Amino acid sequence: MVIGHFQEKPSSLQLIGYNTVLWSVTRGAGQIEIEAHPDCGRFYVMSVQVELSRIFIREMSDLQFIELKEADGDRTFPIAIGLPEAMAIERRLKGIQPQRPQTHDLLAQIIESFGATVEGIEITDLDENTFYAKIRIKGPGDRSTEIDSRPSDAIALGSAMGIPIFVAESVIEDASASQNTLGPPEDML
Repeated sequence: MVIGHFQEKPSSLQLIGYNTVLWSVTRGAGQIEIEAHPDCGRFYVMSVQVELSRIFIREMSDLQFIELKEADGDRTFPIAIGLPEAMAIERRLKGIQPQRPQTHDLLAQIIESFGATVEGIEITDLDENTFYAKIRIKGPGDRSTEIDSRPSDAIALGSAMGIPIFVAESVIEDASASQNTLGPPEDML
């Protein structure tokens, strides 16, 4: 089944099945064909892997920004986040351990104490300049679940753990095209 047509070859694509990643990709001229495993169940979205490229912190403001960049491409887009999340992400990236666990550290410890692991973070939707995300967690017995999350919380949780971040192709297209309305003020650049 052909699921998408692109001007350029997309990179780092992932098709997520109900409990696991199930896909076989054939790249042709301007299209991608996905051959799905017959037991795959429902499908979610086609995603692009991104990396955290910059954090814009202005301590005198409640609104901070992170910039995500396509892992194997040039598209970037900003996400507005709160100061506590920005500080947590920055702390985790710098390897600074607070004396007591912060909220995201506590959540990571709880997940691990139940024998589960965070498999991935996916930014799934952009609606009226608000991003939506899911955290994929795999528990004992290969039981998987998805938890709704703000992207900032998901990224803060996964930043020190090396958890991959994915963005739905439709979201990265919309966000890349809307940078002027989503981005940080000029004085932060």
